[in-house]
Amino acid sequence: LSSATNVVENMNIQDNTPISSSNLTVTGTGTNGDLFLEAGSSLTLTGSLALPNAVSTLDVASTASITHTGGTIDLAGDANIDGSVDATGQIIQVAGNIDIDAAADIAASNLQLDGTSTQTITSNGNTLDNLAEVQISNTSNVVSLVDSITAATTNLTIDTSAQFYINAQDTTFAVLSNEGQFELVGSETVSLTQDIDSGTWVYLGDGIGAANNHIMTDFGATDYYNLVINDTSASNEDTFLSGGSAITVANDVSVLDGIYNQDGDINVGNDCILVSAQWLQDNPITCGNDFNISGGVFDGTFTIADIDINNDFIISNGTFTSTAGTLQVANDVSITGGTFNHNSGTVLLDRSVNHTVSADGVTFYNLDASDDTDDGSSPTLSFTDGETYTIATGGSLQLA
Repeated sequence: LSSATNVVENMNIQDNTPISSSNLTVTGTGTNGDLFLEAGSSLTLTGSLALPNAVSTLDVASTASITHTGGTIDLAGDANIDGSVDATGQIIQVAGNIDIDAAADIAASNLQLDGTSTQTITSNGNTLDNLAEVQISNTSNVVSLVDSITAATTNLTIDTSAQFYINAQDTTFAVLSNEGQFELVGSETVSLTQDIDSGTWVYLGDGIGAANNHIMTDFGATDYYNLVINDTSASNEDTFLSGGSAITVANDVSVLDGIYNQDGDINVGNDCILVSAQWLQDNPITCGNDFNISGGVFDGTFTIADIDINNDFIISNGTFTSTAGTLQVANDVSITGGTFNHNSGTVLLDRSVNHTVSADGVTFYNLDASDDTDDGSSPTLSFTDGETYTIATGGSLQLA
């Protein structure tokens, strides 16, 4: 092509035809705007390549090649890569779906999924070894895998407000940088270096057939920054477990819907949140801040494992059956709705700290607000005026 910048409606590069250009834009209107490289053809670019039509397709046939040494490849539609796209050190932006053949060779510093509609990635077993990074930048809709992806040397970035759903497909990346949401069924095998200072992992369940059990991935000393369980299936909610391993969450754990069978310790840096799911307690719980129950069912019936809440214990709706062991609260107790079942356990209010209890009509078994620190402090326990509390037969109220 003769010009430094070339603009065409459609472009079909035929077999064994080499083309060179600086900047190339394939505009098109309606269903036009495609760039098709037939087998054996080649396109060499020293500047940008743009296909701005949202229904356009870049189609690189087997043995065809694009060599791109400057600027950005910006595709508003789909990309089907069966041959070679060498954009080493450059950025490839795809707003549609991308399908990479198992034998294809695609190289870039960054493959960015930046559309506004739902997008899919099909890798066909390609290892993507020559991509330095896959970046999920679509903040309007989810980007999903069609098949498993193995990219052990490729980093994965999920931008703020972006969603990446691996769709029951085994997934391998090098290092995850997550400011958005990593979404999964729970049955997948996931291998990567976890981001533990930002981002959210959402376990969704499979939503089909019979209810299933899923073991959540154990990533090491700290497993997640934010962890969400949210299987919204109406009749076949899946159950999520840790396989007996302890789970450590740096920020919040939110059990929104589905069933969390807590078969290992859970240590949460900030809030524990239960909305409309079932949380079955079998092991100790530590909440670094509040434990907030706004619905659902918490069941500690069959355990004496402790619950340690480092700020407020709040029930506004739902049913909470406490552990038969100790529920320790560092600050206030607020039960304004729902149901609290004491399960013959103890509510222990931290020593040497003032507490307010607002729980009209609630029956406790053991309520312990005694100060045994001998440090000269005189903590105050305040009950809300006009409310009535009951200590169950066999239980006790300890204030000193």
